[in-house]
Amino acid sequence: MNAATIAELNAVNRRFYDERADEFDQTRERAWRGWDEFFERYGSQVPSSPNVLDLGCGNGRFARFLRQQQEEPFAYFGVDASALGIEHARKRLGELPDVHLLEHDFVVEADPVPPSLESERFELIVVFGVLHHVPGRERRRQLLTSLAKRLAPGGMLAYTVWRFERFERFTRKLVPWDEFLATVPGTDQEQLEPGDHIMTWGATEPAFRYCHAMSDEEAKELERGLPLTALQSFLGDEDLNTYYVLVRTE
Repeated sequence: MNAATIAELNAVNRRFYDERADEFDQTRERAWRGWDEFFERYGSQVPSSPNVLDLGCGNGRFARFLRQQQEEPFAYFGVDASALGIEHARKRLGELPDVHLLEHDFVVEADPVPPSLESERFELIVVFGVLHHVPGRERRRQLLTSLAKRLAPGGMLAYTVWRFERFERFTRKLVPWDEFLATVPGTDQEQLEPGDHIMTWGATEPAFRYCHAMSDEEAKELERGLPLTALQSFLGDEDLNTYYVLVRTE
């Protein structure tokens, strides 16, 4: 997928999160069930007082969850492309110490980590509910590879792959590309990759989101391509997400 198409599809999601930020925030209160399982499996491997990078942090609910898991203080760096998402996170996390929230479009910028964090290294990097919004197989690989380089020795990278294409309640929301492009022209349909979809969100006046359904083959290839040691993946959140967990052993 070329850079222009990546930018066009990313713009679809930027518009969605700009227009529906308040409404979306109200539906994102609870921690994911899979986070509990992640910490049951691998929480003991997260160092005390870690530096934590949450890419695509949204309203910051992972920070609130982590506060309940960690007895020791931690430094939390939340990065999101949505200014309104960052605003919601700032309101929700005001009582937590050592919280840093940064607006940064990690999809189209060359480096997914903001320049101000260039010197930071992280014991835990999480990318939850994000990869399906990143257009382009190569761009997804570049993003995770870049994050892997930001891990401290012994640090852990955890990310999810949303399995929406296996659930009818999501597939019924998919919009044919011809129908979508008739209303929002500009995307080069020849650049689209298998698994690329447009999905509606909201019951009244639905909005469009770009979502990628990652095949098992692509997910495994992505995991194998990272310069990290893979731990056992698992299904979580009532099988909605596959969790991949990798560590830097150097």
